[in-house]
Amino acid sequence: MIEIGEAYVLARQMEDALTGKRVASASFLEAPHKFCWVDDPVSAVSLLSGNTVIGAEQRGGRVILRFADGLLLAIGEDVSVRFEDPRREKTQMLLTFTDGSVLTARVRLYGFLSVGTEAQLRENPYHAANFDRPHPLHPAFTREHFYNLAGENCGLTLKGLLATKQNIPGVGNGTLHDILFLAGLRPMTKVSVLREEQLSALFDALVATVRAVAAAGGRSSFTDLFGNKGMYR
Repeated sequence: MIEIGEAYVLARQMEDALTGKRVASASFLEAPHKFCWVDDPVSAVSLLSGNTVIGAEQRGGRVILRFADGLLLAIGEDVSVRFEDPRREKTQMLLTFTDGSVLTARVRLYGFLSVGTEAQLRENPYHAANFDRPHPLHPAFTREHFYNLAGENCGLTLKGLLATKQNIPGVGNGTLHDILFLAGLRPMTKVSVLREEQLSALFDALVATVRAVAAAGGRSSFTDLFGNKGMYR
């Protein structure tokens, strides 16, 4: 599962490995998958073929590969993305570049491989939340922002605050329990009963855990762009 830390790792790797590459051919859903959301595979192939990668970035739990003419490829959720993977079969996405290198994506349980402009992607509320809402690796994710978020969701449990409703896109069950353990809090505790020092501890634990996952190259269940396992346990 791609959460914030893994999205950060993949975006940096894709920025370095793919920027400047031109797509020679593209294919989507060679292996059909009921819960792989591509929108229009035929249009995606047409838009990407012949296009050039100009960069990559992380937005919440999404990895955004940027192409010329404002085109974006948004990758998110339970997707495995590999560069130069020798296995070319059973892919949900395969991009072959003019230098012969290949980018593949395989969706496990469910995932997004969405192609379009930012305005088009924003029509999906899940993408829009990742684009717009601050996350713990972003300077805008301040203590004040987190306190306001908690105040707006005081009827939720801590699990609900952190990992549902797209309050903090990219935080999921993969890091939730570590965050709460570090803060000394239980997942079903209501936000409304937290004392100020507990809310402060939760903010600190959230930021520290997400940063630790990113610094370790992702969680140990994650495989990066080059096939390396994350080191966060």
